[in-house]
Amino acid sequence: MTTNANPYASPRANDAEHDQRTPDAVELGPTAWRIILAGEKLRRVYLVLLSIVTLATLGGTWDRVVQFGMAGMLATITGGFIGANVCFTAGHVLELIVAALGVPERPRTWLRGVVFVLGTIFASLLAVLAVVAGPPLL
Repeated sequence: MTTNANPYASPRANDAEHDQRTPDAVELGPTAWRIILAGEKLRRVYLVLLSIVTLATLGGTWDRVVQFGMAGMLATITGGFIGANVCFTAGHVLELIVAALGVPERPRTWLRGVVFVLGTIFASLLAVLAVVAGPPLL
């Protein structure tokens, strides 16, 4: 005899059907650490490249620094620096999601490189734009 159970009710802890539907089968422990550590190694390269682009742009637009004042320009660069690091972390999140979907390590490593290169180019363009536009950009 069947009961008219609520199909939207929370599953019980001992419900076998519920146990089969949980994502517990996906173990990301060691994989997640490898992804995060690989990304953090790339972060150093990313920050050095972004700093070089920013400083080179500042050198070429020193009149803008004088126009907006050092404090305004430093505020712009600091805001951009924080934003760039937040955006860089999105690459970690993307790779963790791809790993959770079961994609093998070799394609993920390729994806990490592509996202790193494209993200660095995009962030460099934003850094140039922020320096050239000056504090009103923020």
